[in-house]
Amino acid sequence: MFMHQIPKQRASQVIKNAIQRRKERKNVMQEHLERLANKLEYKVYPYHITHYDPAHSDYIPAQRQDYKQRLAVDTHNMLIDGVKRDVTMQKQVDEAIKNLDRPYLKGKHGVTKNITGGLRDYFPIQITYGQTGNLENEELEYENVFRNEKRWIAQTIYPVEKTESDKRHEKELEQRPVTRKFHPDKGSKYDVETPYHLRFPYLADRLGHPEFLANPFQRLFRLESDMYHPSYNDQPFVQHPSADPDPALNFEEGEVIYENTRLQEWLKLVWWTGTFSFAWICWVLPYNIVYKTNLMFDHQIDASFYPYHLQSIYNMDYMRINVLAATAASAYLWYFHHMSMNDIGRNYVTKVQYNKDKEMIFVTRMGSFGVIREDVFETHHLEVLPYYTRSGVQNMRQNDLGMYELSCLNKQELMYLYKEDAFWNPKLKTQFLTNHTQLISKQYFGLKRNEQEEYEKTQTIGELPLKDLPAP
Repeated sequence: MFMHQIPKQRASQVIKNAIQRRKERKNVMQEHLERLANKLEYKVYPYHITHYDPAHSDYIPAQRQDYKQRLAVDTHNMLIDGVKRDVTMQKQVDEAIKNLDRPYLKGKHGVTKNITGGLRDYFPIQITYGQTGNLENEELEYENVFRNEKRWIAQTIYPVEKTESDKRHEKELEQRPVTRKFHPDKGSKYDVETPYHLRFPYLADRLGHPEFLANPFQRLFRLESDMYHPSYNDQPFVQHPSADPDPALNFEEGEVIYENTRLQEWLKLVWWTGTFSFAWICWVLPYNIVYKTNLMFDHQIDASFYPYHLQSIYNMDYMRINVLAATAASAYLWYFHHMSMNDIGRNYVTKVQYNKDKEMIFVTRMGSFGVIREDVFETHHLEVLPYYTRSGVQNMRQNDLGMYELSCLNKQELMYLYKEDAFWNPKLKTQFLTNHTQLISKQYFGLKRNEQEEYEKTQTIGELPLKDLPAP
């Protein structure tokens, strides 16, 4: 029976290979530093820039900028001096090592020279061939072999060569506008205010931001907030958003996309049922106990049907205190129910309608105290997301009568629309969902070659493919 022989390799050969690789790397690094030392250029203080030259009339005294500029110049020049000094010293060390007197390299074998021409390993260590594939550990062990010999360049810090892009960027920085009107402690002479007409216009949305004007209560009592304080809203490169809608927007009503009046009645029922239930507990019952009974008086203890020796004299006090405590707890439960219904109910949409230009949609949903409210959203901010964390249009429902989750990416609001066809306008449903499913549709990230033709066949309205439909 024959056994497979695992090839062996001498440990001395592994060491020699590792040392040779390290030596080659050190030589390559030394050659790179030698080339770099001849190409590096010293920096000079930018006296050619007039606002840095104290002798020029355009000089702008700025202590922090002057210090940083001198520090950058001195540090760069110090690094170049260090590189050239280390490269020169390393050349001298290499030349001295090369000229060392080494008798074992010349003479006769056995007299002034080894018999074998080198050291013989009389106790070779056998290493499995499979263990020599990654010699990183062996190489690291012999890193110090050449660290002392190449010590002058082993840890040299050197500046990186500048690319053409870096040079153009430096010229742009030198040509930056400056000003004499800046804060001497916190500012910089480069703090030049961009004129308002040169700032970029605000184009993120067009519905306006009336919150900048504050509400009547805040204006009446002169309350301040970051939201409507001019000094906080001013941006250096972008114009301030308008509080009024864009005049080009058309708020005339268009076609109805979705309507679910049944959901509206159910939301009202749940909201008012819970509200009146908690109102009865936290207002009506305490009122009757306090004002229509004698529980709050001392002689109420005589009406108790418990024998005196079976109850404490403090029981009546506890009962009276519990009336107030229960009232406070019930009031908090009523408040919690009110806020929970507002948070849950406002996400369920009862009506969605386009404007005439199909640039906006009017969304009708439940507001506070069961009042119907209408909100406006821009269509290019809307995206229909999967109801669960999935990635396909076919998985956007939890069952056959599930819901779509319509998200406004600008206002960070969610809206739930039932999938049932009875609530949708059959002429607009497919187009609406297609226009607002770009983040998860394959039209966004592309199709494979074998999927393109099949996809265009299935995604049609009559004879018109979806990709040819006009944008809403």
